[in-house]
Amino acid sequence: MGRRVFGSISKPVDRAGCFIVFSVDGVRRKRKVRSEAEGERKLAAIHEMVLSGRGLADVLRGVFGEVTGHGMTFREAAPLLLQYREPRVRASTFKADRYRLRTILRAPWTKKPLVAIQAKDLVQYVSKRMSGRSGVAGPTANRDITLVSALYRWAMKMGYADANPARIVDVEPERGRARTEWLRDDEIQELLAAADTRFRPVLLCLLHAGLRRGELMSLSWRSVDFDNRWLIVEPEYTKTGKERFVPLTAALETELARLRKPDRADDEAVFARPGGRMRHSEGSLRYWLAKTLRSCPAASSLHRKRVTLHVLRHTFASCLAQEGASFQDISYLMGHLTTHVTQRYAHMVRGAGRDSVDLLDHRLAGGTSSHVGEALVQYRALKSA
Repeated sequence: MGRRVFGSISKPVDRAGCFIVFSVDGVRRKRKVRSEAEGERKLAAIHEMVLSGRGLADVLRGVFGEVTGHGMTFREAAPLLLQYREPRVRASTFKADRYRLRTILRAPWTKKPLVAIQAKDLVQYVSKRMSGRSGVAGPTANRDITLVSALYRWAMKMGYADANPARIVDVEPERGRARTEWLRDDEIQELLAAADTRFRPVLLCLLHAGLRRGELMSLSWRSVDFDNRWLIVEPEYTKTGKERFVPLTAALETELARLRKPDRADDEAVFARPGGRMRHSEGSLRYWLAKTLRSCPAASSLHRKRVTLHVLRHTFASCLAQEGASFQDISYLMGHLTTHVTQRYAHMVRGAGRDSVDLLDHRLAGGTSSHVGEALVQYRALKSA
């Protein structure tokens, strides 16, 4: 086997011909040629095209005549997509993409070249992903296809694919996503009472500050401002990419002050073991929550609810709405991009819609005034009489 400035040539002992090995755009390729001389010519041509800025698709098409595609598989493209996206998306988004790709790559069709994958492969994947007792919900399957589509858009820009089969895959219904579960006051107290001392601070951060899971896990001591009594949620860890300041409740402030040790550095994660290693992973958070729920009294209504980490965040917003906080305040504290998402808590606002229903009651009871304010005054006077 000879080593060259660009690529290499190997000659099998028991077979005719040679193989050339080269890398373009970080992708390693091996192709068979008839002789070492032909291999030298092709490597020189490839090297020249690379130096002129040509991509892998152009190289394979120009040197080898592979007009039907360059043969890059989905599995080979996946790490290149992550490499492309890492500096362009938030750390939490990148981490979620990496985790989701790991799941997608288990599918057999990911071994195929990008140009050979068809929409029916993706439809069958979605169907299988959603089937069975452990099947995922429609929104989860949709996120998978969205990421597959993102990979194809990148591949088309790079010249690795000519079409995006994910674009014609039907979106699964996402009905029911707006339904919001939350805990009542007695359920909150039962959950906190059953929690281990190591998990209680996590519950308080979710219930008293409404943090998302990624925001919770990335929280460092420099983000806990005891002087001004607030948590600083840094923009690189938020869903919207915007910084926000969440005031500390007395209970959360006390718990965090207990957790803070004198030798803890400001840049160290709040929920970290000595030495900096994270105390909780996504899996361990779910484990501790499940363990806490099992420790709740047998008669507790918590056992009849599907309580997740995100339900605790919903509980934070629900309590604010029930105490009369404005949608603008709730939206800001939750880190919503607009108040549209916050509208799901509208029915929890104390007295929401009451005046309008009182007006309707008055009208149906025989009231004749057409002026809203006058009708309400009349009706309330009748009720208080």
